[in-house]
Amino acid sequence: MLYRYRRIIKRWNLYMRIHHLVEGFRDGLRSLRRVEKPWVLLFDTVLIWLMYYLMMFLCFMSFQPTEHLGAMAGLMVFVFGGLGVVFPSPGGMGTFHAMVITALAIYGIHGDDAFSFANIQYFSVQLFGCMMIGIIGLIVLPIINKKPKPNATDNGPRPSLKSLICKG
Repeated sequence: MLYRYRRIIKRWNLYMRIHHLVEGFRDGLRSLRRVEKPWVLLFDTVLIWLMYYLMMFLCFMSFQPTEHLGAMAGLMVFVFGGLGVVFPSPGGMGTFHAMVITALAIYGIHGDDAFSFANIQYFSVQLFGCMMIGIIGLIVLPIINKKPKPNATDNGPRPSLKSLICKG
């Protein structure tokens, strides 16, 4: 049936969106061929994901209701939380919480404990990220603003529009 109605299906908006998404993913994979140092890219990718996992797992181990759970439970909560951030919501707000609470419920952590863990995890990461970017901004912005702007010449005060019109 799909083959028979393929011309009609290809005109559907949903089909076009999915097709565009798959093509973008394919182009991204093809661009990996042009990377000069693929092993460095692979190492950085693995390191970034490992740090994300450790960020979740360390919070997992420091929270009393979840400290008895193992690394695989931490990985499950990490994957669910990652899906919650990917879903279309502002920064994962709400969907991250729902997914983490769902994953914790699989391991018997329900109610207030699961909700508290999701909030502690989410807001500690958000707060730390905002603080770090703010500190970097406080350090870098004065350095950037000290540099003279290119092609900036001082020709005195600029005439106002009113003075230009009245002179004519």
